[in-house]
Amino acid sequence: MIFYAIGYLITRAHLTLLGIYGLFDESYVRLITEGAMFALSIVSFIGTVLLPLSAVFGVAALLVRLVLSIFGYFGLTGRVRDLTGPYLHWTRKPSFNAFLYVALILLLLWHYDRYFESFQNPLRITNVLYRTSGDQNSGGTNVPAMQNSNPLESNQIRTWLEQDNTERTHDHFRRLLWGEVSAALLLAAAWHVTIGWRWRMLWISYFAISFVVYTVSLPMVYGVLEEPIEYPVITLDATDTALTHLTGKLYLLNKTDQDFVLWDAQGKQLLWIPRSEVRWAAVRQIENLFGSPNGRN
Repeated sequence: MIFYAIGYLITRAHLTLLGIYGLFDESYVRLITEGAMFALSIVSFIGTVLLPLSAVFGVAALLVRLVLSIFGYFGLTGRVRDLTGPYLHWTRKPSFNAFLYVALILLLLWHYDRYFESFQNPLRITNVLYRTSGDQNSGGTNVPAMQNSNPLESNQIRTWLEQDNTERTHDHFRRLLWGEVSAALLLAAAWHVTIGWRWRMLWISYFAISFVVYTVSLPMVYGVLEEPIEYPVITLDATDTALTHLTGKLYLLNKTDQDFVLWDAQGKQLLWIPRSEVRWAAVRQIENLFGSPNGRN
């Protein structure tokens, strides 16, 4: 069910980007597959950088331990000697915990300012298939202007998608992925700092809400930035002669037992062709939906 939910969010965001959400149903198997591929992609990416980062974090942890020991030496943290053994056990004073919590709140505010709008901007790009030359000035996002939004970033992302600039979209998604990871680290740090506090759940609620928002948004951002906008180019012969005279490319968006769902790139329109009217159909190649709309090569 988790893979299904993730796949649904991915597919909905991807189809909303194109402007065809709700026009046909996606299969249960495909939604589960999309969710599984998302999980595999996330684990694979994190794994490629986890080993080098583990060394960096290991050194950082030793430095933090050293600093806390220095604080304890000068009386900034409580020191309790274990009389049953030769080691010293250190405990932080409540005032020091409060200082750490304030520092985490400041980091959370910085994190919000850096990542929140960047997570939302890709999701504001919609209906790009129907965009015409007259939409250049409007940015093609087809949504009302929102307070604190960054239309420049949305327009830039839309341009990357239309130009099939996967390197830029991958880099942008990786940045947002680390925003999600850092939100998880802030939540874990807040959970640790507030151990023993009264109303602990209230103190960490700000961090938990932030983490949940980014966690839900990440699959949808993946659907916009990482889902390939490539579909089969199809040639078919139908009983309706008007279809055989279309000069633009026809992309196969979906196929069921009842019909073919095609995108006419030149006419910028969706076509539902009953299977009973199709004599034969052939897939020529896989192409980007934003490629040249003309010609049947």
